[in-house]
Formats: sequence, structure tokens, C-alpha cells
Amino acid sequence: MKKINILHLYYDLANLSGDSGNIKAITRILDEQKVPYNLDKLSLDDDIKFSKYDLVYLGHMNYEVQELIRKDLLKYKKDLLDAIENGLYFISTGNSYELFGKSINGKKALNLFGFESKKVTNIVSDEELQNLERLVSEAICYMKDLDYPIIGFYNHGNEHTNKDNILFNVKKGFASASLMTTEGVHKYHFYGTYLLGPLLVRNPYLLDKIMKDLLTDRNIPFKAKDSLDKIAYKEYLRNFKIDIK
Repeated sequence: MKKINILHLYYDLANLSGDSGNIKAITRILDEQKVPYNLDKLSLDDDIKFSKYDLVYLGHMNYEVQELIRKDLLKYKKDLLDAIENGLYFISTGNSYELFGKSINGKKALNLFGFESKKVTNIVSDEELQNLERLVSEAICYMKDLDYPIIGFYNHGNEHTNKDNILFNVKKGFASASLMTTEGVHKYHFYGTYLLGPLLVRNPYLLDKIMKDLLTDRNIPFKAKDSLDKIAYKEYLRNFKIDIK
């Protein structure tokens, strides 16, 4: 059986909000499916060859770290974009996915997507807000080709108004900007979202979908299994009067 090669990118820097839990969710699924894998952890000054990996994960970070990573990633731009176009699965959560837009507060980014991220300046909301400089809220979202709602929370100080390659339709909470009802980007096998949680821990059906697609693409069978995280997910949804089987 083919071994799955995974990269936890900037593991030591992009690790806010417990987002390293996403890697634990991914490797747990592979263990359950009895699929062999190799997990690399690479950061600044390492020699990164994206073409050797099946899946790359990049998590949430503060904005000082984001600037360091922005400068570092730009030198890999061609290799990274070629790898994504050729089938690399890439999951980017929190503000890390701003790096794949056109720019961040006027500074050049990777330009895989055309949106421009800028500092939050005008939050429009019916709710009483404690923080006028960040978009902070619980979230309920929906995704095409997935029958289960997506849950998590938003906490980001930049915003953008991307309308292309949308990942989620947002039914509760802030989205990519306070007046938007969509959020995230999905193109090829790239999944980028502001949602924290960790995303794949709190959304086991989304995790199943991504891992099933990844393994099927590599001719490895996948069988979804019941788990405690699916029970917890369904219980949480009942708080919002959403009941699923």
C-alpha cells in the first residue's frame, strides 16, 4: 500500500488556537484506516519540496509570524502552486490562508486567489460587539457536496471580499468580512478558511470527506467509521436546534 506523505508546515510558528489538533485528526484517521504515512514537520530555513507530499497543513498564526512566513513562502511560490495544480491536498486554517491571496495589507502574497486581505476597519453587525477591530463569532456554515453543517468560530483581524472559489456559505457568524455571507476558498484540492476550532476535530464529516477524496485519488479504499467526535458534533448542533442523523 502506498505511504501517504504529510507535511505540517511551519509547525512551530503557525500553531495558535490549538490548530495543531488538525494534524492529530488527520493522522488518527490514517491510523484507523490502517494506511501507512510519514509526517514531516518543517519551518523557516528548511528546504521544502512540496511536490513530494500528498497533504500539507498550515495553521493559524499571529500577524508578526505571518509576515515572516509570507517572506519565506514567496521563494517557494512556483513549486507550491505547481504542486497544488498537480493534486497536492492543502488545508490552510485561520489567517494562514490570507497568504494565498493577492496581497496582505498591501504586501505581495502568493496570488493563487485574487482577493486582497486588509485590516478590519468597519464592522457592521446587529450584535453588541466587545471588539471593534476583529471579527469574532461562533459560526455555522454549509459546504457544497457535504450534507453536514460546518461548525467553528471566527477570530480574525483582517478581512476580504472574495467572491470566487467559495468554500462555505455562512448562516451564522461573521464570514470573510462583516457584510459577507460567504467565506473560504476551495480550488483544486486547496481548502482555505478562517474557521478555527480546530476545524477537522470539530467537523468529523468534513474530515472524512477530505481524507476519503485523498485516499481514493491514490487508489486506497476508505470506510467511514462511527466515533465519539461525531457524537459530540451532533450534540453541539442541537444547541442551534439543528438535528441530524
